[in-house]
Amino acid sequence: MGGLLVSASFPPKKGDIERFLNYLKIQIEELGIEVNLSREINPEEVAGMRADGVIIACGTLPLIPAIKGLDSVQTIKVNEALLGKHKVGQKVLIIGGGEVGCETADYFSDQGKEVIVIEILEKMAVDMVPVLRRALLDRLKKKGVAMLVGVKGERIEGSQMIIEDPGGKRQAIKADTFILATGGMGGPKDYLWR
Repeated sequence: MGGLLVSASFPPKKGDIERFLNYLKIQIEELGIEVNLSREINPEEVAGMRADGVIIACGTLPLIPAIKGLDSVQTIKVNEALLGKHKVGQKVLIIGGGEVGCETADYFSDQGKEVIVIEILEKMAVDMVPVLRRALLDRLKKKGVAMLVGVKGERIEGSQMIIEDPGGKRQAIKADTFILATGGMGGPKDYLWR
């Protein structure tokens, strides 16, 4: 239980998320709320429940960027990387420099990994509160995390990604592991009951 809150509690300075998640679990138990995990349900079952309300908390689907060859290398979704579901190599390229990508860089740099973050926008972590953003970016700089902005992944050749800046200049970045921190899309309306 907890969905993405579980992996969100791993990066540095995120201990409050774990405490909040534990609090929510305790409240659910104390209130006697019925929770069904890893179970499919159809509209007929929902109608048969005769419930006053049904909460569908199925999260989002990860956005997979259109980078040629991405499926030919070890590519890990950010939450799976943080949860340790896959081995992460020494040299890590994080695709996506929003809050989640930068916090993931913070986490893996603490693990002694060499980390590079690429972001298509002109700034890193634009989705963060400014004071927290500045503190996180300062930490990343001190740890030697390379942050490349205004670039997009074009293709993967072997163990390297070719990136391109707005001017058309290309650069190759070698990595052992590619982590996708490119956000999510959808929700129940996008993939339930098709």
